[in-house]
Amino acid sequence: MSDADITPSGNVFEEIMALRKQGRLQQAYERAQQALQQSPEDLWVRRAMGWVLYDSLKRELQSVSEEDERDEGESARCNLRQVHKHFVEFYHLNLPREDALIYSLMLQMAIKAQRAGWAGFVKFVQWWGVEHLSDEDRTAKQSQDGKTIPSLEQRLLYALGRTLKQSPSEQREWIIGVLEQAAPRYAQDIWIQRALAHTEAMRGNHQSAQERFRAILRMKPREWWMWKEMAEFMEPVDAEQAILCYYHACHLSPDKSKLVGVYQRLAELLAARGRYAEAAWCAQRAYHYRTRHQWRIPEELAQLLETPELQQYPNAPDPQVDTRRFAERLLAPVAPEAIQQTHAVVDHHNPTKEITYLLFSPRNGAPLPHKRFPHLKSLPVGTIVELDYYTDDQGRQRIIYCQPTQLSEIADFVRTVQGTLRKSSNQEFGFIHTPTGERYFVPPQVAKELPDNAAFEAVCVLKYNEKRDREDWVVIRAHQVC
Repeated sequence: MSDADITPSGNVFEEIMALRKQGRLQQAYERAQQALQQSPEDLWVRRAMGWVLYDSLKRELQSVSEEDERDEGESARCNLRQVHKHFVEFYHLNLPREDALIYSLMLQMAIKAQRAGWAGFVKFVQWWGVEHLSDEDRTAKQSQDGKTIPSLEQRLLYALGRTLKQSPSEQREWIIGVLEQAAPRYAQDIWIQRALAHTEAMRGNHQSAQERFRAILRMKPREWWMWKEMAEFMEPVDAEQAILCYYHACHLSPDKSKLVGVYQRLAELLAARGRYAEAAWCAQRAYHYRTRHQWRIPEELAQLLETPELQQYPNAPDPQVDTRRFAERLLAPVAPEAIQQTHAVVDHHNPTKEITYLLFSPRNGAPLPHKRFPHLKSLPVGTIVELDYYTDDQGRQRIIYCQPTQLSEIADFVRTVQGTLRKSSNQEFGFIHTPTGERYFVPPQVAKELPDNAAFEAVCVLKYNEKRDREDWVVIRAHQVC
């Protein structure tokens, strides 16, 4: 007969469980302790104590949030000494692994305890044994409002990732092994991939860490704190790009008070590179938000503000660093050297389809959606823009950046001319004739709004005429001149 078939003497199990269900946890705990002293091998008493410990931990950790993986639980209020004591007691109960439910529930409590700062988390998980995770533990669930709730395994991996930096080296290697083994199952999980990026950085593989984190950034490109982390990955390799990442984080955050650490780090990096006006502005921002919220002023920040170089700029101007192009290039799914630059001209707008059509050459053009590039719809036809693009695996050009320039011409493609418009008799089109004898075709959609025999300055583009199989100069915009 197995110990699972042994029932406790009397009704001790029922008594303890009744106290537990009534919420009288202290009495239930004391009764279970007393019963264990009398019958330390009694499995049913041990099981009862296990449930009491679970309920006690659940009550102790109730203030720990599970909503946001960035939240380290600093706001939680719990007695970590008591939390540790209960986990040690559960360990000594030595319950059979067949009691899978209580083991899973205690692992959930351990994850919450880690958030609250419990230092014994990794040792507990090593004892618990990740190999004991069941199929149910690996299955995500749906909440009543339709949101996906990460599986117990995912939440465990998130917690292990959070402990990486402060864990001793032997524990760290074990954690990395667990994360790497699980990684193929969670290729799209940003928190697990984020933890793996940190492991690469810890091993000194900074380039690999950056590449892994770039993939994560593509999933969440509008999250300021992810750009902050990207900056941290870049600092050992390229401080200038790290500075741009920090600046981009500042642009994205709606709550600037959350940026006090970013502003301070920016100030330190900028000052080290002799960019004192920028450094002063960033240090002053950090100081401003800390004093506004009555937060402590770090000694490093106070010392930085006292340096003669920064004190030259008591009212430093906002640097107004434009990071959009840098961010788009960093997010592109190709190597930096694969990104090319070119110029194009705005050929026409289609408000119905919400696109702007650009011409790159006489025979090559593409529509750009206003949803992706909203500023294009306000650009006049004929505006020359600068583009960054890459060619994808199917040979298609993918534009990642587009901004207007001050250019008025592109050699052998776009030019500005002056001349007299002469419309053809009984026709809707015409030609602009220049003083040097050249003429430029004015299509009906442009000519119909213009007076005949008037002087114009026109933007002309060399376009391929498919019917005639040749390239001709075509006016796409014209305005009358005196």
